[in-house]
Parts: sequence; C-alpha cells; structure tokens
Amino acid sequence: MAKQQPAPSTPAPPSKNQWLSTFVLRIAGYGLLLLTLVDTLALLIPPQLQDPAWELETIGSLVERSPVPLIGFALVISGGRRFRQSLDRFCFQVIPGLAIIIGVIYCLMIPLGISDSLRLGRQNQTTSAALVKQAADIKNLEQRLSEAPAAEVAEWAQKFQPQLTEGRDQETIKAGVLGQLKSNLASLQSQINRASGQPAQLRKQTIKWLVGALIAGLSFLYIGNTARKFPNVRTR
Repeated sequence: MAKQQPAPSTPAPPSKNQWLSTFVLRIAGYGLLLLTLVDTLALLIPPQLQDPAWELETIGSLVERSPVPLIGFALVISGGRRFRQSLDRFCFQVIPGLAIIIGVIYCLMIPLGISDSLRLGRQNQTTSAALVKQAADIKNLEQRLSEAPAAEVAEWAQKFQPQLTEGRDQETIKAGVLGQLKSNLASLQSQINRASGQPAQLRKQTIKWLVGALIAGLSFLYIGNTARKFPNVRTR
C-alpha cells in the first residue's frame, strides 16, 4: 500500500511582535532620513558655487555623514513589502528611486572633487609664490636698512611707519624698524611653511573623501536596486 504524501505546510501568519518590531525599525529609518535632510539643507544653504574650497569641504561633509542615511534606508526597506499600509506603502515606492538618485549624486562628486582639488592646488602654488616673493622683498629691505645710517632709516620710517618714530631718537627708530621687519619676516616664513604642507594634506583628504564617495554611492545604488526587486507581497 502506497504511503500517503504529507500535505505541504502553509507558512504561519506573521505575529504581532513581528509587525511591531518591523514597524519600529522603519520609524527609526524614516527619522534618520528626515534628520539627514535637515542636516544636508543646513550644510548646503547658502551655496557657494564656483568656490573650490567650499565645494570640496561640502563633499567631505556629505561623505562623512553618509552612514546615517545608509542606515536609514536599510531600516526603511526592512521587511520588504510586508506589513506596509497606506503612507508607508507609498514611501516604499519612492525609496528605491530616491536611493538610486542619491547614489548617482555621490558618484558624480568624484570628478567634481578631483577638479576642486586641482584648482585648490593651483591656488596654493600661487599663494606660496606670492608669500616667497614678499619674504624676499622684506629680507632685501631689512638688509638695506641695516646698512643705512640711522638718519636715513628714521626718514624712511617717518614716511612708511610713522608710529615707530614718535618720541624716539634715530638709533631707537632704526632698531624698532629692523625689529618690526624681522617680526614680519618670521610671520611670513610661518605662513610659507603652512602653505608648503597644504598640498600633501589636501591630497590625503581628497583621496579619503573621494574613496568614501565611491563607497557611499555604490552602497546607495545597491540598496535602491535591491529594494526594487522585493516581491510584491502585502501581508499584515
């Protein structure tokens, strides 16, 4: 006598605890996305387009904040199309496209960031050259005045730095002028040293932010594409 095949078991209906846990996760996800929206608007307003420093700093800020919306999207799509009603169902239809758009934006940040980095590098070279020239001019002036008579230095100071001549004799004026030039030269040298270290720091930050933009962009694209493929199941 042939054995009777057991009837296929039907999946148990979702429990209330499952619905509540999924609902809480999605509420947290929507909250993170709304907070990200507010934070992004505060970051972008007012815009300073064509300013490479602002654009690159903004890219860096968006990349460093990207984990929050990534977690938000992941929480919102948890459970797929299950346990969704009215407004949540409508939002879920928008989420895949929104994630894909954000992913594309993050990917487009990469060429913009490279362009901004190159522009900042050229600006830094121009600034460094101007500082070096200014330091050379001050050094030449200091050497010339140090060799000049005190009377000539006092006459020069009367024209260009009269605040150093009030109630002072010529020797004191000369010493004050040379001291001021040494102080200015030291300040310029400090600026030159900072400017010389900026290219390496700029490259490091740019690479970090652009790699982050690539990772975030691909992650958003993957989330959006995955959310589109969830089966159309609407169980409560």
